[in-house]
Amino acid sequence: MKASKEMQNRALSHKQVTVHFNTECVDATGNNKGFLSGLNLRDTSSGEARKLAVKGMFYGIGHTPNSGFFASQVETDGEGYVVV
Repeated sequence: MKASKEMQNRALSHKQVTVHFNTECVDATGNNKGFLSGLNLRDTSSGEARKLAVKGMFYGIGHTPNSGFFASQVETDGEGYVVV
């Protein structure tokens, strides 16, 4: 996971969030009304394909922390996040 530690903890501890590690979404499928109804997934370790029925999804594309101007003043971790 490449999110900040705080965001990782929030996602992993949320009872309505399922995190799928080593998985990529190959395709999203819809029902006859045009609404999202499923995902075609691929395990990035084994290559195994599977389908997952869903009603919604959150797709995180990542970002770079905007903390560079603090680098000489505060401690940052290897990802560039300010250590608190």
